[in-house]
Amino acid sequence: MEPNGVSLRLIPMQTPLPMQTPLPIHTPRVVIRSAPDYEHPAALVASRNRTTARQVPDGNRPEPEPAGVRHEGAVVRRFAVGALTVLFEALDGRRGFGQLSTSVSPELTDRFRVLRQLGVRPHARDLAPAAAGSATLRRVHVQMSGEATARIFGSYTIGGRVRAFCGVAVRSPHRIPRPIDADVLMPARWEYRWQLTALDFC
Repeated sequence: MEPNGVSLRLIPMQTPLPMQTPLPIHTPRVVIRSAPDYEHPAALVASRNRTTARQVPDGNRPEPEPAGVRHEGAVVRRFAVGALTVLFEALDGRRGFGQLSTSVSPELTDRFRVLRQLGVRPHARDLAPAAAGSATLRRVHVQMSGEATARIFGSYTIGGRVRAFCGVAVRSPHRIPRPIDADVLMPARWEYRWQLTALDFC
């Protein structure tokens, strides 16, 4: 019994637990290396170029012109060279307008015939008749506007000057005349031909 009536009780101390040693952490050693190229450098570059080409959007690639359009354009150009050569000869007075046949539309033929009768040479404006001479076709270009329409443009020389022209050719049906000894009951034959329907000189 302690003074003042307070009793003290001794509590035995417990033995402290031993400290546990942390286990070692084993981290594997990882080395990251780039994989070697197994392609020849030239082949690798070509492969990358092909990949880049495939990534180009289709909208940025020009569409190839159909083979049929290119063939028809060559046909129209041959027609235009022949028709314009004959027409220039008619405008120069070296050929009659009746020889234009079906290569020039009747409306266009009548227009040039009237101008010729009035002494007007639409392809040799501002040139004296003696100095103008004859027209010579230089270049002919064709731009297809559809299956049956083409724009024709190019240049020609006359009086030592180079001038330009532009026109339109249309593919239209034409009736083939019957032979003289053909049967009257034979049906009419038609075929499509190119015809110059408009022509202006610049």
